[in-house]
Amino acid sequence: MIKEEIGQIEKIALFEPDINNFNQLIKNIKQNHIAKEHILFPCGVWNNNEIKSFVSGKDSISSISTEGNVYVQCVVLDDVLIGFNPTFIKMDIEGAEVEALLGAQDIIKECAPDLAISVYHKIEHMWEIPLLIKDINPNYKLYLRSHGLRGMETILYAT
Repeated sequence: MIKEEIGQIEKIALFEPDINNFNQLIKNIKQNHIAKEHILFPCGVWNNNEIKSFVSGKDSISSISTEGNVYVQCVVLDDVLIGFNPTFIKMDIEGAEVEALLGAQDIIKECAPDLAISVYHKIEHMWEIPLLIKDINPNYKLYLRSHGLRGMETILYAT
């Protein structure tokens, strides 16, 4: 499909703490022009602005971990997206979804963006994340969909 057939996003903010993935993200953004305006952050999202231990490597899934081999800056979405007013937030951040949602409470309350949040990294996320979202903004309708085998790639949609 060409851009004219599917349209173009007005503006997009992307966060990627793994430097190799971040460099690939830059390359993809330059090639595909998916948005009129881009903001790219080489950091993770969390419930505090702090430096976290991070596992990064070709042989493992990148994620925040006490056993990390590098350190990454993490930010609170409410602190870095002031005035951005997103209409959609997608999170597949390897188990850090609860902390990241806690860091986006103001955005979720005030802007009520549609959400697509992975809930399969930790079994307790299947109930913790829906309860957290409803606690932050009770107006959301929630939908659960599995995109893979045996519950892998299960996403909670909130609209």
